[in-house]
Amino acid sequence: MADKEPSARPPDGTPKSAAGGLARRLLPLVVGLGSLALFVPRVCPTVVFNADSPEFVVAAAEWGVVHPPGYALYTFLIHLLAKAPLGELAYRANLSSALFHAMTLGLVAAVVLELWESVPAALAACLTLAFSRSFLLSSLFAEAFPLNDLFCALLLLLALRVAREPPRDSPHPRRLTWLALGIGMASTHHQFIAFGAAGLLCLAGPAGWDIGR
Repeated sequence: MADKEPSARPPDGTPKSAAGGLARRLLPLVVGLGSLALFVPRVCPTVVFNADSPEFVVAAAEWGVVHPPGYALYTFLIHLLAKAPLGELAYRANLSSALFHAMTLGLVAAVVLELWESVPAALAACLTLAFSRSFLLSSLFAEAFPLNDLFCALLLLLALRVAREPPRDSPHPRRLTWLALGIGMASTHHQFIAFGAAGLLCLAGPAGWDIGR
């Protein structure tokens, strides 16, 4: 007798594709909001005399030019955030790090789901990163590196989605456009993208190689 085909539905009768699909779609948002709930109450309320943080607070107030490479995108974003009626100026600048790292964790969840489609693995990765000492502390005061982290997670996700296009189809032009735009935006923030762009394009596969020509 032929083996019985496995059922396409779990015991509760819900289709397998739908059983975990909603959780996977919502997880990055839930992780991002949960991270905000973790970081925002701990954001430093005033100037933190650590590394370049005071300089960035001044840049938020004056939209000035900080030390090289200038961090043009970052200073623009924290200048906009400084306009919000939330506490004192330094708190608003510090809040940017919490926002950027919360979005980073949401994107990390999306990257893990893209690779393994495992909600527990995505949660484990996000919790490990969120409670790592350097990541947590840098979420609490104005600094350029949280935006770096956000770009790293975003570009990795975009490159993976380009790479996972079915081989029989040409890559989706919109995904390539977003990847190229992300690399360009990251380059306005910090020169680190010069070291990562080639790897991202290789990860994206033949479509990425076409961009790099």
